[in-house]
Amino acid sequence: MNRVFITFLLLNVLTACNSVAQKNTRQHFQKGIYTCGFEVSEFKACHDQNSAWLTGSDHVLQTLSDKCMMSKSEPYPRYYIEMKSHSLEKAEDGFAQDYDSVIYIDELFVHEPLAHQCDVY
Repeated sequence: MNRVFITFLLLNVLTACNSVAQKNTRQHFQKGIYTCGFEVSEFKACHDQNSAWLTGSDHVLQTLSDKCMMSKSEPYPRYYIEMKSHSLEKAEDGFAQDYDSVIYIDELFVHEPLAHQCDVY
């Protein structure tokens, strides 16, 4: 009986961990401005007024984090990025809940200081 309960409990935990809340797994190519810093990971697509919390794999996030740490002149540096991404469900808690949406970076192509023309509102 105890073994059945533990097995059932483990299956429920593993299923819960595996069910990532994904809104749209269709990938999109996007260009925009990434703002980073303490408790900030914001993306605004070019010519769009909505802001999204940006997340991704550890490797991609480490690449962006390294860029942010290199900037000593501003507490919240901004970078132009181009990426392939997909949308996740809107966050219901944490810092991400303050944004219009959550975007997961599948592939990062360009990440450089603001040098491109990209109007964000």
